Amino acid sequence: MSHETYVKRISLGDGTYTVDGVTYKIEGVDRLLEDAYKAGVAAQDLRDLTYSLASPIARLAKTLVPIGRSKNLYNSIRASKARAKIMVRASSKRAPYAGVNHWGHDGETGPKWLSRAEETLRPQTYAGLTNGITELLEKNGL
Repeated sequence: MSHETYVKRISLGDGTYTVDGVTYKIEGVDRLLEDAYKAGVAAQDLRDLTYSLASPIARLAKTLVPIGRSKNLYNSIRASKARAKIMVRASSKRAPYAGVNHWGHDGETGPKWLSRAEETLRPQTYAGLTNGITELLEKNGL
């Protein structure tokens, strides 16, 4: 059984966004990243991009999370290097209570520190994603 008891996966929905005067329609980050990979963008380049987009969210979440004496929950927050998703993880063997801390015991009334970090940085994440994918496609001559 995995000790990753809580994973906040950024699920950016459909939307149209304008970056540097160019309008992009994004229909889900996972699909966009997978299509870029299939088009020939290197997996490591995509991992580097997703990590660079998830890192600011992880940093902001660390400023929002309640810090206990052990700082285990704070120390468990980290950006993930995934090829086809932008993800921030929170939990470990020492902080298996991350989900309860985030969502609350009833699943609704918690402080939702990771969700708030993601929502706050969503516009920058979209802009970084569209710019990053554009650069990777151009780098690969696609």
